Amino acid sequence: MLGQISLFYTVPSYSIILIFFSIIYSYIDKYPDLPSYTRRKAIYEIVQKNKISLISQEKLNDNESKSKTESFINKIKSRFSFFTKKSNKKSNDSFNNEMYDIALSFAGEDRKYAEAIAAILYKSQIKVFYDKYEQDTFWGKNLYQHLQKVYRDSAKFCVIIISSNYAKKLWTRHELEQAQARAFKENSEYILPLRIDNTEIPGLNETIGYIDLNEHSIKEVCSLLIKKIRK
Repeated sequence: MLGQISLFYTVPSYSIILIFFSIIYSYIDKYPDLPSYTRRKAIYEIVQKNKISLISQEKLNDNESKSKTESFINKIKSRFSFFTKKSNKKSNDSFNNEMYDIALSFAGEDRKYAEAIAAILYKSQIKVFYDKYEQDTFWGKNLYQHLQKVYRDSAKFCVIIISSNYAKKLWTRHELEQAQARAFKENSEYILPLRIDNTEIPGLNETIGYIDLNEHSIKEVCSLLIKKIRK
């Protein structure tokens, strides 16, 4: 990457733009299986890391060229402004397996709870895995394998919305099994249960602390989630 960026020092503004896009798309082509969120983050980070080089006073003496280049960079940044807020725990420059702060696991019949939670978290700039936000990623994928990776490897916490519906579904069972494998491996409070009713879920002990959705509003739940993420 650094070798490619050095090309910016010797070429005019419009060539810079072309090279800039070639680097971005070469990155995306190299990692075609990255979720859309991660692809957007990669582009934003490339912009952030190389802004100074692109608009350097020493390298772009032509004021008009410099102005056009800066305008181009600002447009790119505004398109990906979702990433401007830095996490309290991790720098935006770091890439790791945790692409999401929260992965939501729920039965389709309980979607109204999941959708309300996802909307609030998204507005709060929390990276949330919610199926409706991932339609472009799901298209054409082996969902059994993809969801295994999401619920086992790709989130800081897994929020499970427990109900009689949740206990009956094959897909929710698969998601829970992956979350349990992660919790067992790390011996951590990875699974965060939200209860709609008192249905018992195999493998999920009653001693695990939970939040009752009959006693707490969705806003209260989201506030607690955000506090937990940012600890």
